[in-house]
Amino acid sequence: MAQKTLREFSAPSIENIHIGLVFEAAQENDPEFELKPSHINMVQATQFSGKAHEDASTHLQNFLEIKSTISIDGVNKDHSHL
Repeated sequence: MAQKTLREFSAPSIENIHIGLVFEAAQENDPEFELKPSHINMVQATQFSGKAHEDASTHLQNFLEIKSTISIDGVNKDHSHL
């Protein structure tokens, strides 16, 4: 196995970045839920583009607050991947 240089370790890479949604086949006992349009609108209204005036930490905190309002019957919030 070839050894990586420090530059290669520090260079951005998409190898370990999750891109897009991954859907798994529904199982018989899976709880059903509805993603409400209001939740989608809240997330879309606060898009992060990386501009100088935007704060990534504030954006992430806002997203996590929105995420915390979503619940699925029968699923523990700690186990939810939403």
